[in-house]
Amino acid sequence: MKLNRKIGKVLFCFLFLLTINAHALDGKVFNSKDLVILTNSYLQSKGGDDAWLIKNISPTDDFADVAMRAMDFEEQAKKALEQLRATTTLSSKVVESFKKIKIGVLTSKDGKLIIIDDQDSTKIPHDLLLCLIPKNLADDSYLSLASFDRDAKAIMIFALHYPEKLLPALIFHEMGHAYYLKLGKQSPGIESFSKKYCEEEVEMLDLGRAIVDKSTGGAFFRFTDELLRKVGKAKEPKDVLAHIELQDLIEFDGILEAKKCKSIISGLLVFEYIYNIGARYIENNFKKERDRKSKKEEFCYFLMKEYYKE
Repeated sequence: MKLNRKIGKVLFCFLFLLTINAHALDGKVFNSKDLVILTNSYLQSKGGDDAWLIKNISPTDDFADVAMRAMDFEEQAKKALEQLRATTTLSSKVVESFKKIKIGVLTSKDGKLIIIDDQDSTKIPHDLLLCLIPKNLADDSYLSLASFDRDAKAIMIFALHYPEKLLPALIFHEMGHAYYLKLGKQSPGIESFSKKYCEEEVEMLDLGRAIVDKSTGGAFFRFTDELLRKVGKAKEPKDVLAHIELQDLIEFDGILEAKKCKSIISGLLVFEYIYNIGARYIENNFKKERDRKSKKEEFCYFLMKEYYKE
């Protein structure tokens, strides 16, 4: 009888472990087609056009209303920078490094812009420019809705209405690139699709993740960890993605209050969610910082190839 009880306990424990690790034990590994299907399903559920802060503009337009909208955007960005500056060591350095941030609006495809300020001047002193791109100028030449232009020393960002919990992460991410340039670090741009690019990009993606988690009161990482506990162990970080479902991405939307976002912003969000899942898995399963860094860079490079391949 005692032996039977022991066997019963062992069987119960085994069945319990089998249940909580069902995803991990089913042998599923990453399949590129599955990621495409998941991404497309998510984006199809977010069809339509996002709400634009500034739609159409030209150098001859009346600029009063545009200027007011741009200054509201600037105020929102600066407020977020101040509130979240202490999130990480890098976020503190980024905010400390740029004291004179100005807002501008692109007015033509040849790069002409107007800097918004109380002064009537286009030569207002600044050490970093936050430049809004109106809808009529936001074409396919921009690989992302937010980027850092190293030549202009400006953050170029589509003039959209962003979720309050997403915008700070975008600003900090691009300011991180600006900070590294200020330090003299030379990194190839996103158009290079290189492993070298991923070295810096991983740091900025992780900065953005930390900002989002702080903005959501820790809910972003908590849900990610819950998701990964259901998945269990994977052979490679990318294999975790084989277990992610559409509902998981929608759950992230809820945490970021981004359910109303449409195709443009959601295109960015799905990449951020997928990277976050892989990066969090790496953080939870690799103890050495050196290993974490190299694994994240590999994962980032893998995603770059998946999302931006021809």
